[in-house]
Amino acid sequence: MDFKWGLRIAPDETYWDEGAGTNAHAAYEIFFGLFDPNAQRMLDSFNEFGYQRMEDELVELMNSKEYAGRSIAPKVPLKFARAIFVDGFPRMSHGTVAGFALPNWGPHAMAKKWIIGSMASPERREHFYRTYLGEEYVQYAVGGASTANTVTHEIFHGLGPQDETQVRDEHGQTKYLENGEPLTVRQALTPAVHQVLEEAKASFVYLWFDKKVEEAGIIDARTRKERNAAGVIWAFGHLLRELFNAEGKIKTYSAVGAMMLGSLMQEGAVSYNEQRGAWDIDFDRVPDVAGEMLRRITRIQATGDREAGQALIDSYTKDAELLKLIRYEDIVKRARDAKIRPTVGRYQVIIDE
Repeated sequence: MDFKWGLRIAPDETYWDEGAGTNAHAAYEIFFGLFDPNAQRMLDSFNEFGYQRMEDELVELMNSKEYAGRSIAPKVPLKFARAIFVDGFPRMSHGTVAGFALPNWGPHAMAKKWIIGSMASPERREHFYRTYLGEEYVQYAVGGASTANTVTHEIFHGLGPQDETQVRDEHGQTKYLENGEPLTVRQALTPAVHQVLEEAKASFVYLWFDKKVEEAGIIDARTRKERNAAGVIWAFGHLLRELFNAEGKIKTYSAVGAMMLGSLMQEGAVSYNEQRGAWDIDFDRVPDVAGEMLRRITRIQATGDREAGQALIDSYTKDAELLKLIRYEDIVKRARDAKIRPTVGRYQVIIDE
């Protein structure tokens, strides 16, 4: 991985019609970027913490007989690149391109290498923070924070219960399908519920995990606040899109945004300040609230409880009082007035084979 430039042309994170909720990966995208040694130093902190330790921390949080954890590769090489050119049919966000090269599904999730790509617009980022959190929070609008969250998000797709994890009962015994094959999390939850919960897991996790990294002395309190603020802003960005498509099906990232902001506001980790006309973040409360939601989500995954999963999603996307609490209509109106485009959850993939 000792090279300066990164180029990939492949069907990575490509969407023909994302507005309709499709997930077709038949198109292509082109990514060309320059590797960034300064960002590399930030990303190396994940190796310092250790991937097995990440898995163990999540297992301890879950405290579930249905998932006992597994062995993880001790070190995964990370590489960071700033995008110079992106084309094809990629999922694009509001001036930011961030990505990963970890094949994060299946039993070999932590065995491959990563390359991370990012392209940020400081002006747009500060404008976004100012619109929703106010001038007081612009100080936390740093590009490295959202990148760190993206890395954490993708790493934890490969940790804890995931797509191919076998569902177990309260005695730790594997459940089976009628044909004798082990029942997986995705099969038990159904793809629609599983997709929302898996993305929610990987999004709540960085709000919780960054406190662990701070306690380990790898980052300071200021950096953790920057990352937490970036996570809250991520939720706002996805709430700018409709919660449901034209067919009435839930949009994955919009649902995750509602779950994140909704749970944080229910528990007082985020609140609306009438005097300032903006949202406040209680950085001391964020990790605990996120951790509790993460525990609920991962235990639903481990048990394959589809009804509980659907009920959790519905409680944050179909409850009129919850949408009123988070000021959903106000969030959308501010974006329109401030000419902010929605985040679409786009990750640029570059795989180092």
